[in-house]
Amino acid sequence: MLDKKANQKSMRDMMIKDGYDPAKKQFEKAQASVHAFKYSQEYYDAIINYNSQLQVINPLYGGVTPMSKVLVRPYLIEPQITEAGLVLPYKQTIPVPTNSGAAKYADIESDFPFSPKAVVVSVPTGNTTLKPGDVVFLSRKAIQMIVLGTGANAELRVENAFIHPDSKMFDLTKDVTNQHYGYIMVDYHLIDAKIA
Repeated sequence: MLDKKANQKSMRDMMIKDGYDPAKKQFEKAQASVHAFKYSQEYYDAIINYNSQLQVINPLYGGVTPMSKVLVRPYLIEPQITEAGLVLPYKQTIPVPTNSGAAKYADIESDFPFSPKAVVVSVPTGNTTLKPGDVVFLSRKAIQMIVLGTGANAELRVENAFIHPDSKMFDLTKDVTNQHYGYIMVDYHLIDAKIA
């Protein structure tokens, strides 16, 4: 009689054979969240450089004409540096869904330390109130983060993120130095004031 265990293949074995290892994928996801933040002087310098270059409109995004919303790029909140030179992470308090479905609030380190202050990149045709290069103050809802997934599988996303179709990206990059980082498309009512 044949030993069933020796001849049987588990679903996991079949998935690995097809090139998909769920345990490896879960491990990579956990590692990504553990090592997502390597706060250093380079990270701090990248944020300073990002904020200083915001008034320079990228032609790729400046050429986008929104139909009814405004394309903006928020300033980033600069990380704090302690006397010992340690760069402290930016944390946001957001509701985090749990596996049981009940939400709790948690402080989460964010790849998107958006400030409510933003630069207008592009406006709909016929708009006379705003123009590219204007500095505006956004409501909290405009820069709000959402959590997709539950428990250990939860991911932080920018609700109003905008990615140019030519970027070949499906989600907002976490790399501050990437030209596609930080663009959001917001409704007019989410812009509280024009600053400059």
